[in-house]
Amino acid sequence: MTEERPPWRPHCANMCAFDRECVESNEAYVRIAERMKRIARGSLPIENISDFVSIKENKAWLEFELRGRAIRVDCRVKNDWVDPALFGWFTQLLEECDGQKTFLYFNSIGQTCVLGCAKEEEFEALKRAGISVEKLTATSLR
Repeated sequence: MTEERPPWRPHCANMCAFDRECVESNEAYVRIAERMKRIARGSLPIENISDFVSIKENKAWLEFELRGRAIRVDCRVKNDWVDPALFGWFTQLLEECDGQKTFLYFNSIGQTCVLGCAKEEEFEALKRAGISVEKLTATSLR
């Protein structure tokens, strides 16, 4: 879902393809957080993002600041699969920052899915159009 040559910009500002089997090393959760920040289009102003991932040590966490508040999320390690509970955090924080928007989830076959962010009325319009999209929760990516 990016251009096929540099600078590799995304085709869509508020949606992205997501591979659930993407946590192999440090920076994996940083990339996820940056992607969630990007698709929220200014409504999730997280900064100073860092992480630690060690599958061997069975340990992973993500840290960032949101409006001066330090937040740390300990992530469950299951090989190289993302911890779905992390998305519950992002959903909750988006609601705190901008109650008019919600993160969306469209499940596809296999380990990939599509994540998005939209205003509540845009979400309802997608549902009325028959698109199988749901609100992203801590259990959506299981």
